[in-house]
Order: sequence, then C-alpha cells, then structure tokens
Amino acid sequence: MAIAIVKPKTTPQLLPPEVKRAIVKWNAEFMGCTEITERVKEEFGLQIGQSLTYRYDPTRTMGAELSSELKDYFYACRRSFSEEMETVPGSVRAVRMQRLDTIYHACMKKGDHKAAIAALTALRQEVEKFEVVDDDSGDKEWSAA
Repeated sequence: MAIAIVKPKTTPQLLPPEVKRAIVKWNAEFMGCTEITERVKEEFGLQIGQSLTYRYDPTRTMGAELSSELKDYFYACRRSFSEEMETVPGSVRAVRMQRLDTIYHACMKKGDHKAAIAALTALRQEVEKFEVVDDDSGDKEWSAA
C-alpha cells in the first residue's frame, strides 16, 4: 500500500480590499516589493511579506490568479501611470530623483553614511542636468492652475 503525502495549500493572507487595491496600484507604478511592504506598514499598519506583493501583480507568475476586477484596475493604473510619465517633461528623471531621495533617507535611518553620501552624489548629478531659465517677464504672481 502506497502512502501519498499531500502538502496542504497555504492560505493567502487575507487583506482588506483597500490594501489590495493599494498594492495593485503600487505594482502598476513599478514600485519595488520592499518599498510596497514598507508603505503598507506605514499607511495601513500591516506587516506583510515581500512575496505577497507578487500575488497582486498580474504580470508575474504568482499574480496569474488575481481577480479580474483587480487585473482591470492594475492595467488601468499602469496605463494612467505610463501616460502621465510620457506627458510630464523630465518625469523619468523625477522618478529616479525620488527613488534616490528614498534611498538617502533609508541609509540615514540605518546610519549608513557612506551609502547616503553616494545617494546624495547621484541625486546632485541628476539635478545638475536641469537648465535654469531666468524669466524676465516681470510678472511676479503665480497663476493658480
């Protein structure tokens, strides 16, 4: 008589719908799994594993079984994010600068001053690429757009 060993399926962690939607949105915006887990902890007070973030990304193998509602939301967010990135001049650079700023603050929090200086140096190099344009129009008021 043969005995079959059956491993029980692990039940995915049950998350509130607003947390699921936030994870899907952040995945659609190309945010990394470490950054997502930190934001979930900060914004919702929940500790989740990094692998759980992959379940909410339909472009990954683990996200293949994502509900159709969340898949539609993912692709809508991805499309919106991509369109926004194309219309804003320097937006790719802005994202890079934002990530470098995040790295800088994380390094300072850990006390890794050498890495923090490296992040600041990279950030400075990004900022130096911008051209400063002097506006001599004489209009000192900012328009409310």
